[in-house]
Amino acid sequence: LYSLNRLNPDVLLPASSPRALSYIETAASTSGKDARIKFQVALPLTLNQRDPVGLILLQNDETTVSLQIDTARAQDAYQLATGDTVTLKQLKITPTIETFSVPSVPQAMPDISVLKLVNEKGEQFTGNGQNIVKLQTGTIYRKLMFYFTDESGNPLKDSDFAGNLELVFNQADIPYSIKPSALAARNHSDLGYVLPDGVYVFDFSNQGLPNLGGSRDYIDTERLTEFWIRFNTQKGGRVKIVAEKLALIHAGGLFPPFLI
Repeated sequence: LYSLNRLNPDVLLPASSPRALSYIETAASTSGKDARIKFQVALPLTLNQRDPVGLILLQNDETTVSLQIDTARAQDAYQLATGDTVTLKQLKITPTIETFSVPSVPQAMPDISVLKLVNEKGEQFTGNGQNIVKLQTGTIYRKLMFYFTDESGNPLKDSDFAGNLELVFNQADIPYSIKPSALAARNHSDLGYVLPDGVYVFDFSNQGLPNLGGSRDYIDTERLTEFWIRFNTQKGGRVKIVAEKLALIHAGGLFPPFLI
């Protein structure tokens, strides 16, 4: 979720002001010292602030939405020196929800036939050769983010790859083939800042402005039998894949006109 939020223009990086999106205190002492950590992460249901695609209508008895949060350890927020420890004293989570009233004019009702899905999966790979990870078909992809680590959990460097990162359709078509270092540079150019080691993004919604492009580059896998990420590494490890997709929940089976 942290990495996904970093793909938006509002960068989730620690700042010096406690009013910022992310704030962390790092002072320490031999006797112990209280330190505050504050951060905000977004779970946007719509494509962006401009296009209201993905809204969920809650004004019916059949729909129930729940929020579940799993937190990591407090010490994971710090790079601890030998002998240093961190103890969590208090944790407070405050949800902030943005809603819209249902318009009284039926013609003003937004289209709610498209649902945005964000899923994460992890896959092991052996290294020392070609690796293929199969991705789910049947939905429309807006973004694909990959986080590569070695068997010890350390992020892979660009130099740990041999050859290109490739997206493969039906085992034969390769519309995307790019060196990891070049993709990292492209991500830097698109976002204006460098992503962490091991993180690579294919952002099909970026057409000059992050997250504000149209559907020109979306990948519709409804008619694909196979959709892969293919790569070569010099060591084994694990890849975490975060996919932002669109699912059509109306009977027509075609993209709504406003997205074409």
